[in-house]
Amino acid sequence: MQIPMGDNRRVDFYGNAKDGVYVELVDDNGITFVSREIDEDERLLLIETLTRVDNGRSV
Repeated sequence: MQIPMGDNRRVDFYGNAKDGVYVELVDDNGITFVSREIDEDERLLLIETLTRVDNGRSV
């Protein structure tokens, strides 16, 4: 699952997040040119942010 974050960034959940969560920079064609796996603390913060009711984009 990929979530566009704007400014040519996206979050990519590989293998439904069990294989890692990556922050990627993509070019105008959507091709990844930088990819960095986030650590456990960043992953938990991302999940909390995505599932908060008050953020207007809860999933």
